[in-house]
Amino acid sequence: MSKIKSVLTLALVSTVCFVGASTRFFDRSVSVAQQPDSADGPIQAATTVPDGKKQAAADIPDKGELAALGRQLAGAWIGHGPCVGDSIFQTDGTYFRFGYGPGAGHFESGKWNIEWNELPPTLVLKESPTETKYSEEPLRVRVVKLNDKHLDFRWSRYDDSRIEEHLRGTELDNVTIRIRILDSAVQRYLGNEDDRAGVNFPPNLKALVDANILSSESLVDPYGHVFQYDVTGTRNKGKRPDIWTETPDKKVIENWSKGV
Repeated sequence: MSKIKSVLTLALVSTVCFVGASTRFFDRSVSVAQQPDSADGPIQAATTVPDGKKQAAADIPDKGELAALGRQLAGAWIGHGPCVGDSIFQTDGTYFRFGYGPGAGHFESGKWNIEWNELPPTLVLKESPTETKYSEEPLRVRVVKLNDKHLDFRWSRYDDSRIEEHLRGTELDNVTIRIRILDSAVQRYLGNEDDRAGVNFPPNLKALVDANILSSESLVDPYGHVFQYDVTGTRNKGKRPDIWTETPDKKVIENWSKGV
């Protein structure tokens, strides 16, 4: 009976993930804000066009405009809604996603780029190879809103398809998401190594890359330093390895407190 309940629960969660958001009302216009060269400057007025209207060839942005849009995208984004998850986009073209999909248990890292041959722009996410990869095809989503506070994108080119909504995250969110990804990757590593006797945590973070679970970029914090790792898990009482890093102002962000 418990197995039946689990299957029904998963089916319900999946339905909410992929269908629920599409029944909500959303503004049918497309709003894409461009950030000026100065990161501290005001956000310029958004470009608004009817949803689905193709952009004229003369209006296709130059490299500078595309780079400005990329800078606007950079940072942490906290998902709102069922199974949306949290994301981090970096100016070097790498991204990280955590807590999305049925059960909110998925994570990934990879490369992103923006295609802007028409409005709205298309955000292309190419996942790094992992043991549980679902598809070789990159995920392509339409960016329907991007400004200093909001990132919304639509899964497909159909007007009534799901929109994922995100709010701008903080620097603390950025680091916390990365640590949660590493934590989840350690658990996946245990699943990959279940043929061995006893609990067998990865000896170091590089083992997660060698096992094709994460990209090497995932091991580096926002400040350019490799995350610290203690396989003995002293602070976690041996239940899982300790993972942490230190901000430039000497604040320790770690995985042994309830907030991470």
